[in-house]
Amino acid sequence: MAEQLGLALSNVKLRVSLRQQSIIDPLTQLYNRRYLDEVLKRELARSSRSGVPLSVLVLDLDHFKRINDTYGHEGGDAILRKVAQALRENIRSGDVACRMGGEEMIVLLPECDAENAVKRADALRLVIAAGDVLHNGQRIGATASIGVASYPAHGHNTQTLVHAADLALYEAKHEGRNCVRVAQASALLELGRQESVADNQEERGSS
Repeated sequence: MAEQLGLALSNVKLRVSLRQQSIIDPLTQLYNRRYLDEVLKRELARSSRSGVPLSVLVLDLDHFKRINDTYGHEGGDAILRKVAQALRENIRSGDVACRMGGEEMIVLLPECDAENAVKRADALRLVIAAGDVLHNGQRIGATASIGVASYPAHGHNTQTLVHAADLALYEAKHEGRNCVRVAQASALLELGRQESVADNQEERGSS
């Protein structure tokens, strides 16, 4: 019996370990895109049921290619780890920080409307800009541009909500970087059309 219990416990630990490996980005120790897809669908469903807002921050490091070209990929990786640490240390326990790939990251803010999300995003931006890392005797710093979108104001499904935040990020990049922008009504008209088409396609697929 003791041997069987030991084997069962080992199997449980192995499954937990494999699950962690499948949802954690190895470089930054943030959640990965696979986990983001899971948790965003879940949080949107919860917001829909309870009527509470949900905000998404899409964050991209400014001139990251220049950092890689100047300090090498090891220097770029050091900055990514530093920014990931800043995110983990400056979000609430119920928030979720994920690495989408490259230098792009996403933070989910449950029960947070657009106004408060912009404040939270700007606080993160300042923390990132104030931090640096020592790499091969050189100090490396970075800034971030951040786009903000919120449910239900800027989208009602995962695709349109993240896309709205992406558009706001592009605006931040266009307006000089190292700033925060929220999704605008002009862009949301097109998103609303796309959302309607997607919903109709989903209805036809389920009928």
